[in-house]
Amino acid sequence: MNDFLITLGTGPAGPIMGRGKNQRLQTSTFIYLNDLALLFDASPSFLEQIKFVESALPQLPSKIYIFFSHRHSDATGGAALARDYFAQKNITTVWHGHKKTLTTLPVKENLAPLQSNQLVRLGSVTVTPFLVQHVLGARAAQVPTFRYQIKINLGSRTSEYSIVMATDV
Repeated sequence: MNDFLITLGTGPAGPIMGRGKNQRLQTSTFIYLNDLALLFDASPSFLEQIKFVESALPQLPSKIYIFFSHRHSDATGGAALARDYFAQKNITTVWHGHKKTLTTLPVKENLAPLQSNQLVRLGSVTVTPFLVQHVLGARAAQVPTFRYQIKINLGSRTSEYSIVMATDV
């Protein structure tokens, strides 16, 4: 199977659930590399978005690493859908995010709280979260938000991506 990165949605956070402005799904990204699967945010559009992944990857790997940018429903609103979907397919999930984000999820096991600048090494991929500001003022501490840097070591070269799911203010 070929490696790929699929942007599953680039639409607005809401308040429109599902399809946003210009008929775009809410923001989410899926990366598949060397039998390693990473999902960034599970929006309320998850079941529609996963169809794009299934069309590119008929057999999902046995484990998927899910990373959340922040705790708002545009990022976590599909977590229960993702949990049930992957459980039905006997796929293990590991849930990554800020500890305040993870406490809002309908999942209580395989949680991996992250801190800013903490390296997460998954085979040839390194994921690093960085705190960014998502809301203004006193509420900023209540909604810790990560952007993720992904480095992929391809032997003789390294590719680097930045996943920003929540816009910096």
